[in-house]
Amino acid sequence: MNYAAVIAAGESLPSDSFIRRKLDEVDTIIAADGGFDVLLRLGLQADLLVGDFDSSSFAYSHPFVQEYIEKGKVLRYPVRKDETDTELALAYCFQRGAERVLLFGGAGSRMDHTMVNLALMKRFEEQGMAVVQYTANNVIRYLVPGVYSLPLRSPVWYTSFLLFSGESVLTLKGFDYSITHTTLRAGSSLAVSNHVLESNNEVRIESDTGCGVFCIQSRDVARASFTEAKEQDKK
Repeated sequence: MNYAAVIAAGESLPSDSFIRRKLDEVDTIIAADGGFDVLLRLGLQADLLVGDFDSSSFAYSHPFVQEYIEKGKVLRYPVRKDETDTELALAYCFQRGAERVLLFGGAGSRMDHTMVNLALMKRFEEQGMAVVQYTANNVIRYLVPGVYSLPLRSPVWYTSFLLFSGESVLTLKGFDYSITHTTLRAGSSLAVSNHVLESNNEVRIESDTGCGVFCIQSRDVARASFTEAKEQDKK
């Protein structure tokens, strides 16, 4: 396993067409609990089902699930356990040597799940497995110290950098607000609501302690709707 995808539960998921397109890029697809429902809706097969199924509409006795069990494609866990289904799925990827994982969902009304998935992203990135989380309106990464280039997106997408502990030195080139060797500390909104302007942009993160930075690219739904309406008026 090198490049995997984990489909998690949660109300905030990208569009079906986007999920389909991104899943074509990976070599392994894992459904974490309620993520199995998403794959069934899309008519797609998982390579593995992980979890206790308390968030899925399908019980273990359901023929769909039984088929996976018979093929040895289920890691079943009790409801009362020490890890979330998403953590178990990500840990499975890590144990099998995945270098990169796309996480779909895992965010919504349950803020505890949303926050712990950010913490999991940081943990696994620091251990050498990159995790990129896709929700309906956000793309989230945890960037360890290094040099990166981000995708160029339309103006309705904002790019922000923040951390919850420690501090890092941040340099941004090719952005609306470019900064050079600027200290970013936990609790600061200094690097929130920026825009990527150039395809050859540069994000440089430096830290003596190895402290990384969360990079969140967020789509402003209200602004996107207004822009789309204006474009429609021109036609």
